[in-house]
Amino acid sequence: YPVAESLLRRFGDCPVIPVRRYRDVFARPKQDFRFQEDRPALILAIKEPPFLYEGPDVCQNFGADRFFYTGFVQNCLFRCSYCFLRGMYPSSYLTAFVNTDDFLRAIRDISESAADEKVLIAASYDTDLLAFDPFYSYADLLIESLKDCDNVTIELRTKSADTRFYSRHKGDPGPVIAAFSIAPDDVIRAYERKTPPLIERLNAARQAVEAGFPLRLCLDPIFPEERFLPQYDEFFALLFSVIAPEQIRDMSYGF
Repeated sequence: YPVAESLLRRFGDCPVIPVRRYRDVFARPKQDFRFQEDRPALILAIKEPPFLYEGPDVCQNFGADRFFYTGFVQNCLFRCSYCFLRGMYPSSYLTAFVNTDDFLRAIRDISESAADEKVLIAASYDTDLLAFDPFYSYADLLIESLKDCDNVTIELRTKSADTRFYSRHKGDPGPVIAAFSIAPDDVIRAYERKTPPLIERLNAARQAVEAGFPLRLCLDPIFPEERFLPQYDEFFALLFSVIAPEQIRDMSYGF
C-alpha cells in the first residue's frame, strides 16, 4: 500500500513490529493510556467495512441532507483533556489505515446514490487529519480524488496551524471546507495540550481563506466558567481583527 510505504520511509529509523491484526495491539485489555501518550507508537492497519458511519444527531449537519463521518486515522496527535477519544478507545496509539481506495470508493458510492442530495463527510472525526498531514496527507487524497463529486462536502476540522496543505491547493480547494476549532488562549492552555495558540490558528485560517477554502469556525467547546467568560470579549476582538466576518462561511458552537 502506498500509504504504508510512505510512512515506513518517513519513519525509517523506527523499529517495525509486524502484527497479524491491528486490534491485537490496539484493542487489547489493560493498557496504560498515559504511559502510551508519553511513548507514542503508530499502527498501520487495513480497515474493514464499514468505511462511513451515519453522523449522530447530537452533531451539527450544517444543512446537509446526508451526514456521515469517516476515520482514515484513529486517535490524535493533540491531547485535549476533554476529547471523547480519551474514553472511546482502549489505546492512545495512533492507527493509520492504509487501504485508502476503499474509503474513497465508499464516499463515491454515497455521492452517486444520493445524487440529488447534499452530502457532508466529516473526515476529521476520529483524529485531526491536518495535524497528521506532515506525515502523510490523506487530505491531498480527498481533494484530488473527489473533485468531481459535486454534491459532497468534506469537512476537515482542525486545531493545526500548519498551512502547507492550503498552499498546495491554492485556488483549487475541491470539495474541502476548512473548519477550525478555536478558543481563548487560557482555555487552550488549560485543556488543549500540545495544540497551537489562538493567534496561530487564526493566521492559518486566514491563509486557508486566501487560498480559496471555504471557512468554518467552531467554538467547540465553550467553557461557561467564571474564570473564562470575561476572556471571550478579547477572544472575539482578536478573531475579527485577523479574519473579516465576510470571510467566514459559517460558525458553530457547543458547550
